[in-house]
Amino acid sequence: MYIGFGITKNCRFVIYSSNPNKKDSDDDGIEDDKDSFPLKRNEVFVFLNGYISPHFLNVENTNLQYHNNNSVIAGGDQHWWPGTGKEYDGIFDGFFERFPDYVTNKNYRMCGFGCGVIAATDLELYLCQENGYSIPNQPNLFSNNAFLISQSDYMSAAEYNRDNVFILNDYYVNYVIGVKPTDLESGMEAFLKYNGFLNPTAEWRASADKEIVLNSIERMISENRPIVFSYHTFKDKYEDGICLYKNVEDAKNDNRSTIPIKSHYMNIIGYVKYLNDTCDTYRYLLIVVSNGEIFYINYDFYAAHLDITTNILEIRT
Repeated sequence: MYIGFGITKNCRFVIYSSNPNKKDSDDDGIEDDKDSFPLKRNEVFVFLNGYISPHFLNVENTNLQYHNNNSVIAGGDQHWWPGTGKEYDGIFDGFFERFPDYVTNKNYRMCGFGCGVIAATDLELYLCQENGYSIPNQPNLFSNNAFLISQSDYMSAAEYNRDNVFILNDYYVNYVIGVKPTDLESGMEAFLKYNGFLNPTAEWRASADKEIVLNSIERMISENRPIVFSYHTFKDKYEDGICLYKNVEDAKNDNRSTIPIKSHYMNIIGYVKYLNDTCDTYRYLLIVVSNGEIFYINYDFYAAHLDITTNILEIRT
């Protein structure tokens, strides 16, 4: 070691692999003698910093058959709108035959294709709940309870968005992809300007860079902003769909134990950083809300499919 003035000195030092005064150096619930990385937490949950986090929103649910008899769920559900059109299996089976139902029946349109409207409405309502914002023509959403939205009020807000903001009209392009990313951008910017921001930006990311997208997710969660995102594949194979898991371990292993989704908008409300036994670099799960339920998604699988149709809505104010 160099001390100065031309003087050096040999010094001995000890590199600690754990804290000798603690059985669990990193306080992650795994004692050091069983922990591959005693000084680095094996699992870290990061949520939105909201009033009712990690539950996102509290929305009344009267359709109990869809949610295990739960009368309060974590966001809206597109299945509240009765779908009375042609049913289908797979992404293309019956695809063209269903278009007339889509054109003529707004309820069917919401039930089968309204996930983008739901995700964007969830985002707006969360920002209203947390910051006192409001939605045009919907001033009383929290009038009865500051942390509970009635199902009827939610549906009214979503239908206003469907017809005026995050538009789900009878055009064929909306039938194919749902709400257009450009409408998500313009609609969210209009909402933020309505609530006092001068130059907000809402940009649908086109980056396929795993780290760039992850950095944007971490930044927005730290700013207490949910992230509207999508997964979409034009392929029709089982392995091309993304799985939503209720169990963290299933999501880590991505064991394909649930029916995969091929095209869907959702909200990211947090993430899980975790280590495996062989690498001290964190891997990630996304904590997401889909139709009022909370799930986990394997980020490695999601990131491997990033493109213009599988990406996030990034907000800056």
